[in-house]
Amino acid sequence: MKTTTFSQFLFLSLLAFCFASLHGSTTHPEEVQALKDIAKTLGKSDWDFNVDPCSENPKWNLAGPYDSKLVPRNNVSCNCSIDTFCHVITIDLSLNYLIGTVPKEWATLKFLNTIVLIGNRLSGPFPEVLTQIPTLKALILESNNFYGNLPPELGDLPHLERLLLGSNNFTGEWPQTLSNLTTLKDV
Repeated sequence: MKTTTFSQFLFLSLLAFCFASLHGSTTHPEEVQALKDIAKTLGKSDWDFNVDPCSENPKWNLAGPYDSKLVPRNNVSCNCSIDTFCHVITIDLSLNYLIGTVPKEWATLKFLNTIVLIGNRLSGPFPEVLTQIPTLKALILESNNFYGNLPPELGDLPHLERLLLGSNNFTGEWPQTLSNLTTLKDV
């Protein structure tokens, strides 16, 4: 039986580390599938799934982060330090003229902390699927066609800091459960 020298062990360890690092540079497959489903539901045809969404490729990060300029956004940003995969943490699809409702697949993005959908044509009641993402820190749905009452489940988002819902057609009172949101700073 052949023994491994220290230098061979060190080389193999370094090789394993490099392989793990390369493996971690890809988006989790379930999140890629969720993004594909979201794109299909919203009619978003300009996401290029031949390129990894977390690769920082311009096709996945157009026009920079949201600011006061009225420029369409196509941003997906990721965190690659959680485990061996990269995870989607921000989706900004402002001014994309998207139609329809918010797809249920958003809830499968387990590390998502920012959703920005300003100035689209999304409609329907408040998308309750968004209340199933406990990691959310910012939920910005301004200037769409959502309507009806806000769900009490909004108060179940323990990390929510920004909740911007203006220029929609919401009715009724703010849910009392919003008082549970001790981190809420911008409404």
